[in-house]
Amino acid sequence: MSQRRISISLFALLFVSYIGLFAWQQAVFFQKQESFYDELHAVMTSSREGDWARAAEKAENVESMWERGKVIISIKSGGTNQALLNISLKQLKGAIKEKDLKSAIREGETSMMLFENLTSVTPRF
Repeated sequence: MSQRRISISLFALLFVSYIGLFAWQQAVFFQKQESFYDELHAVMTSSREGDWARAAEKAENVESMWERGKVIISIKSGGTNQALLNISLKQLKGAIKEKDLKSAIREGETSMMLFENLTSVTPRF
């Protein structure tokens, strides 16, 4: 087998694998009735409205969705942002438990930004 044929085969394999990871990511985070973003937004909205029970429920949904999909992210682009998102989600749950509106909004927005960066084709930072 020639060097060129091997190179093309490897490129095709990597390309198909990368597309497969993105399809899996879409299925886990965005194909539900409420996507990861929708759930995070609902956490922040419920916090603003003072509905802490609903905010806690939605935060559990966000964490559950993240637990199901973090393997995909770690294969695709693990690293510091993934660790920061884990921390941010834990702090979000803590802020809701303490009924701290300012921290809940801050951590919700931070989680959205980190998640967007992790799931994008070209991360910003």
